[in-house]
Amino acid sequence: MFLDITILNIRLTMGVIYGPNVDDPTFFNNIETIIESMGNKSILLGGDWNVVQNFNLDTLNYKHNNNQNAQGKQAIRQCPPSE
Repeated sequence: MFLDITILNIRLTMGVIYGPNVDDPTFFNNIETIIESMGNKSILLGGDWNVVQNFNLDTLNYKHNNNQNAQGKQAIRQCPPSE
């Protein structure tokens, strides 16, 4: 779900993401397309992405390597820092 609002002349795009529990890179490509179509640099995204940023740190003691192809971490890294 995405919300594009303007508060005190500042435009903000907010989104809540619930990433799939299966390996679905298309999901993250679709999210990126939606964000780009809004044409806003002020973006706030939250939720449960169901991906890890650093496999060694974030999956210690995991039994299986899930969602190896999911691109959520790449999508997060591509988001520009706020100005």
